[in-house]
Amino acid sequence: MNKTTNDLIQMLAEKLGTTATHLWQVLIHQAPISSTNSIIQIICLLIISIIFYKIVRRLYKLSDSSDSDFDWDDNVGVAVVCAAFAIVLLVVWIIYFFKINDIINGYVNPEYWALDHILDALTPKK
Repeated sequence: MNKTTNDLIQMLAEKLGTTATHLWQVLIHQAPISSTNSIIQIICLLIISIIFYKIVRRLYKLSDSSDSDFDWDDNVGVAVVCAAFAIVLLVVWIIYFFKINDIINGYVNPEYWALDHILDALTPKK
């Protein structure tokens, strides 16, 4: 770690009322925990996506069935809700796609993960 980074960690530790060494150890320990939480969230997102797909597929089969009363043209609200939910799922999947790097770093290189989060916390937002 260079001197500037070390000084930033020291400043953050002073603000939190702890030592830089303790703060660093806590952050390194948190890296795989945070990555595991992200993986669990991705698994939940995958389950929700599969359930949504099965619901839409079942509705589509109902609309093709001649003995069914369900028709997409008659149930525009259902189609709009399905489309909106699909868009939301797509956006969430894109967000999690960009978290893959953070997940990998949490397991493979927790020091980098900790440093990245410290620098992110200390850099001013525009």
